[in-house]
Amino acid sequence: MKKRSTQSKSGIALFMVISCVALLAVLLTEITYTSQMGSRLAYNSIDNLKAYYLAKSAYKLALVRLKAFMGAKKFLNNSSNKTIKEALGSGIATQIWSMPFIYPIPVMPNATVIETDAVNDFQKKSSLTGSFTLNITGESAKLNLNNLILATQTAPAPTPIASPSPGATPGPTPNPNQSNELDFKTVLEPAIQSELNRKKTADNEFADTYRNVTGKDIVDAISAYIGIEGSGTSNLPGFSQNVPKKAPFYSLTELHLIPGFDDRLYQLLSPLFTVYATPGINVNRISKESLMALIPELLEADAEDIITKRDDPELGKLWNDEKEFWTSITAAGSAARSIQAIQDRFKKGGIKILTDEESFKINILSNVGQASKKVEAYVILDKDTGNKPAATPLPGTTNNAANFTGQNNAGNQDVSSAKPTTGINLIYWKSI
Repeated sequence: MKKRSTQSKSGIALFMVISCVALLAVLLTEITYTSQMGSRLAYNSIDNLKAYYLAKSAYKLALVRLKAFMGAKKFLNNSSNKTIKEALGSGIATQIWSMPFIYPIPVMPNATVIETDAVNDFQKKSSLTGSFTLNITGESAKLNLNNLILATQTAPAPTPIASPSPGATPGPTPNPNQSNELDFKTVLEPAIQSELNRKKTADNEFADTYRNVTGKDIVDAISAYIGIEGSGTSNLPGFSQNVPKKAPFYSLTELHLIPGFDDRLYQLLSPLFTVYATPGINVNRISKESLMALIPELLEADAEDIITKRDDPELGKLWNDEKEFWTSITAAGSAARSIQAIQDRFKKGGIKILTDEESFKINILSNVGQASKKVEAYVILDKDTGNKPAATPLPGTTNNAANFTGQNNAGNQDVSSAKPTTGINLIYWKSI
């Protein structure tokens, strides 16, 4: 009996030892897993932070490229450098910002040893961790949907001119309520209608689905979304009147929130639109499709010829001013008879013709380890940088706003503390 009791106790002890070992193994596994997860989260957090600052570095590089573009344009537009401009070509300055940038810089297969060593030496000295792609695109070749909110722009009353002599007859009294009526729909509706007609001709299924839809229906649906008075009905399939946003578009993807505005319409019309304020339409960057949308009177063959003469690598020439652009449109033939009506439509829609890019969208994607960051920024160039006088406060007041920009209460700028103007204004920034 005593022997059997001893064996029973040893069996219980063995079971307890095995249970303790198993429990310790489970605890050790849990501790190891928690430690590894904490370590990964810490490294991911560090990589995420590095990716963000790498994206900011890419953004700074984009600003440097735009600043170089401004300097090159100023140099080439100088009358004394006309010969250099003709030798380089009219589009040489645009290449400063339009070419995509990739880091680490890829070494081309046909690169020389010196070029390869230079690239490798630059990347070694840059001390940047990770990779990024940088793309800068011009936004001035698109129509700003938020211009629909504009209705009337009040013009300032003209300054009275003193009579040349005491007996002279005074001129007409200026009207203080004088205004220029702006109606962006006059430009937007024909542009959308032109795109719809082109798509309906090429796609029978699209034509069947949207056979009763016009440019006015699209504009009415957009107007109802942002809450413009007088809008609310549209033949757009699936459209219904919802509670209006009563605010401008913040992103072009908001078009998906409009009832009836599906992916097919978005893919068709989104290249024509922007939601950022643009100084006008840059005709030197506009595509053939966008040109035909803006000027539906143009035949496709004429539009093709106009774009070819502008972009041809050997004979092409960019327009130097608005007058040259309208001369080319008139010479095309198909729009010659309607040129005055087209110009009036642009004027009533508040559309200004530009020949230089002034507004840009910057897209950056950075990667460090497993972390990635997307940055989308929108900037506008300020061509009048350095020509603006310092703000002066009213007599007997303190210019608090001036103090934030480095000005003293007397209105004189404190050069030592003033922040220099870069000439590039950041309008929008989004980081994901």
